[in-house]
Amino acid sequence: MLTQVAEGIRAWFFGEEPPGVAPGSQPKKLAPGLVRYEYQELEASTQNFAHRLGDDDAPVYRGVLRGSDIAVKVIQDGGDGDRFQDELRALGRLRHPNLVELQGFAMHQRANFLAFELLSGGSLHQHLRSKDFLWQRRLSAAAQAAAGLSYMVKQKVFHRDIRPKNLLFEGNGDRVKWIYGDDTTSAATDGGMTHLVVTRVSGTPGYACPNYLATKRVSEDTEVYSFGTLLLELAINKPPALEKPTGELVYPLLQLVQNARFGARTRVAEHQDVSARWPLKVLDPLATLALRCVELDPTAARPSFAEIAEALSQLPSAPAGPRGEAPLEVVLSCVPRPNEAKEFPKEISPIRFQVCEDQEITIGRQHQPEFFECLLQKTEALFISRAHFKLRARPGLPLQLRKLSANPLHVDGIAVQQGAAVIVRNGAKLGFGRPGLQDGCSVLLLVTLHEQAAPTLLSRPAGQLTAVLECVKTACVEVSLESLPREAKEIPLSQGITKVGRQHQRIFGELLQAPSLSFISRSHLRVKIVATKELLVEDENADASDERVCRFIGAREAFKKYDKDGDGMIDFVELGALMRGLAGSAAEWTDASIKVLLTAMDSDNDGKVVLSDFGVWLFGTQLSPMEESKLKTAELTLQEGEDEEDSDEYDEDVDVKQLSMTGRNALWQKLMPARAGSAQDAAERMKTLKPPDPKRPEDHKHALLYLQNHAGADRELDGVAPKGADRKKALSWLKAAMSKVSDGEKSYQLPVKWLIGNWRLWPEPDRKDEEGFQDLKALAVKKLDGIGIKYEKQYVENNIGQELGFIGEDIEIKKRPRQDEHIVMPEDRLGLEEQEEEDDEERMSQAAYIVLLLSAVHAVDHLFQDRAKEICESVGGSVRAPPPKGFMRMWAKLDTDHAKAATPKAAENIDTNRVAWIFQEPKQLRDAFAKAQEVFGPPVRIKNGYDPSFDALSDTKGYRNILANYRFIPGLTWGDLAGRSPEHAEASKKTNAAWDKFRQLLLDTYLNMGFIDEASMDDELREYLKCCDAARRHYCSKKMRKEPVAIIVEIQYMLQSYFDMRKYTHTWYKIVRAEEPEALVLDYNS
Repeated sequence: MLTQVAEGIRAWFFGEEPPGVAPGSQPKKLAPGLVRYEYQELEASTQNFAHRLGDDDAPVYRGVLRGSDIAVKVIQDGGDGDRFQDELRALGRLRHPNLVELQGFAMHQRANFLAFELLSGGSLHQHLRSKDFLWQRRLSAAAQAAAGLSYMVKQKVFHRDIRPKNLLFEGNGDRVKWIYGDDTTSAATDGGMTHLVVTRVSGTPGYACPNYLATKRVSEDTEVYSFGTLLLELAINKPPALEKPTGELVYPLLQLVQNARFGARTRVAEHQDVSARWPLKVLDPLATLALRCVELDPTAARPSFAEIAEALSQLPSAPAGPRGEAPLEVVLSCVPRPNEAKEFPKEISPIRFQVCEDQEITIGRQHQPEFFECLLQKTEALFISRAHFKLRARPGLPLQLRKLSANPLHVDGIAVQQGAAVIVRNGAKLGFGRPGLQDGCSVLLLVTLHEQAAPTLLSRPAGQLTAVLECVKTACVEVSLESLPREAKEIPLSQGITKVGRQHQRIFGELLQAPSLSFISRSHLRVKIVATKELLVEDENADASDERVCRFIGAREAFKKYDKDGDGMIDFVELGALMRGLAGSAAEWTDASIKVLLTAMDSDNDGKVVLSDFGVWLFGTQLSPMEESKLKTAELTLQEGEDEEDSDEYDEDVDVKQLSMTGRNALWQKLMPARAGSAQDAAERMKTLKPPDPKRPEDHKHALLYLQNHAGADRELDGVAPKGADRKKALSWLKAAMSKVSDGEKSYQLPVKWLIGNWRLWPEPDRKDEEGFQDLKALAVKKLDGIGIKYEKQYVENNIGQELGFIGEDIEIKKRPRQDEHIVMPEDRLGLEEQEEEDDEERMSQAAYIVLLLSAVHAVDHLFQDRAKEICESVGGSVRAPPPKGFMRMWAKLDTDHAKAATPKAAENIDTNRVAWIFQEPKQLRDAFAKAQEVFGPPVRIKNGYDPSFDALSDTKGYRNILANYRFIPGLTWGDLAGRSPEHAEASKKTNAAWDKFRQLLLDTYLNMGFIDEASMDDELREYLKCCDAARRHYCSKKMRKEPVAIIVEIQYMLQSYFDMRKYTHTWYKIVRAEEPEALVLDYNS
């Protein structure tokens, strides 16, 4: 009896006929709830497949089966029936609110049939065609879709055709569900793998991940790429791929976004679907998330579906209030020159973007290609640069234009100089200059500003103030104020004159019945609004989580706190208390320096610093010419010293501009939200961490004090402990935290980085025998020795020396290669001015060469990595491609590893482009080494750490690998990479994107030191950024056009066990490698 029951259960589960049951007498089941139907039953339920839904290649038909509406998907040429049933066992168990329920299936001849529940609300693809598909519904659909896919990958099922047509809405509601079928496959039947190599590539062009198309390997990572494309489509509403009549595929979505180039997030905002009415505080993080999903850099991990679902669910979904965050819209449209009749093609859509917070938009042929290609003939286009000018829009402040190009540009007929910034008003006309025309080329751009009722965070300049008249009482009328919406009770007022009356506002019709309107005239009164400096308008409905609101609140609270007498102004005494008590900077805020700050803050020179002055000074990005002249005036006044008893002696050599920037940076660090990845961010994260050593909880607060008072780039603070901080206890915390990081607890990684990189922690950074440094180094050596002994034992036991120790012994190396064999400083030295002091000249020259070299490194890295990946994977190895070496790391080596090298010292860095090849077997490594010689030629330098004569325990603490350097010559010229050759357009595109990214990386390195923006940096750091721009121009110059590309690269050959070893040793190895604290700080700040 029990045997029969067991056989019956087994049959029910695996779709077999139970004992004693005639074939076909009842439905067959492969999984709980999954029914095998007879083909004839499905044929009848769909009326012989008469009512087709959609236009996909795999047709879907509407039907009614056993009283329920169903959708039947037909898969022609279903192939192997056993494999199909294996897949059904996985698909039949999928049960999730955001997955269409698979109810059953049928098999007939060579076709398979899937019966799903019917969803009648249309697909996401159809909804995107609707003009009333607003951002809230799009965001909700995305969050649900991510949740469904997260569930699928946890079940080891891959959809393989993620696109809007396969995401369906349920009835008239907002619930969405994924439909799946012929392309969906499972890894559950393949040993529970997290990826699957398929025999047939499926998916839709534009959505399918390039890695998946190239390798046929599907995983959560490749599925996330498809979903990221869908997110971008939700934001922009452009298809990822279109087929031309010629059959050629074009990719409009990614052409607009250019996700491989810096500024992609801004381009998403520029090209957003305006019908969705995206708020920037939602669109911005959505775009960031989408771009992470479609990231092609192998070193940048894509998020998981679980992370995506969590991130989307955290975004605000409530609509903006009546005066909430309706943005300023900026529109640039084509207009003819005066006295010239000219019609423009109707398909030329204006350039438009919306502004909710500080935003910069670059205008030029590269950034709006469709606009300018439709607008101009080729001859005219020559006078419009790829990046001609930038528009900077900030809520509550005028639109600012900054000219980037050397080509002419006119604003209302007045020429603008390169680098100059001008204010652009509503109705302004922008002309692209051309010789022979006074005000630009034959086409002008008209600037139109549509300012909606938006909140103001700081007092607005003239023309920017908004206010309302609100009805608060009615009498003798049959209407309740409480029953009316807010907009029916308010009359918006803008600065200037607003006429009020029946013909001007509908509010009176809402409030009063027709007979009662007789006492209100058609034009009853005029209201004149005049802005004053002391007036501050706030939006009571502003979202307190908005970053700009948070910043304003911080500035306002600081202002109120130090306005001791409550007169709405900060005076000399109050500002001194603010800077000395709040900034925590190394600068000694004397009376003289406080006067300089007071002068800098007083934007209108009326002798008063009110909240708006304070905000403009703090939020501004650079000093205007007027502020520059004011500071010079302040310098003269202070130098005269009217009353020495009331003021400290003023140092005539002080840089008053720099002093103003120092004060601004110090206040910014204290008042504003921390920049991600910065020392302030590390301090905020540390507050949530448990003490790494539970026996010494008191160490935690001392380490935190060091992070909260990070020195940044201020070397005056070397060894100056923050008030209340104990260095020994901070070092004790550091040792315990590093042990945690070595054990894999990454949450301590950022605090460790910035604590080590804090000049305050090191009283004598140039002393090798400094006690705290030596103590830390001794701990690192002890840790590494313990790990190294274990791996040396494995080296001997596995005979690795015999297998690999001979590699490279036949290669003759005459001299150590250097990068200046190929990368040579140009005669103009990248525009670097000669310095008066010899030490300054040496330092600046060395830094300029680092920038020149790194510009070349980033330009060619994608070519090298592609070639290296191909070679390694051809012999069965795996690849790890770290980013190119950073500026600060190379800077640190100038005084350590390369201190005695010939000038330029940085040319000694031959590991700037590097890749790690990892192998399971020694034979794979040998094959890869041989193949690399075939492609790159023999190594120009080799160090074989697998050689038995190499003392690994002493030199590398047990770590072994082969380091080989090659001369990489890709067969291209710098002109090819700069974009001079159409046949190398793709390589040029990647190179230009890499240059953008390198400059941003360099800028981020400096910003993480505590600066607010580029304008607030030291002159020396800004000079390095100028060198970065000059290096790019050098490689794109006519002189370099035919110069072949060549650079020294490095390949690290390692066995898997040694790659695993690095996870435990890397934290400690940096400590051991440093010769003194200074090198360690620079290394950790890189």
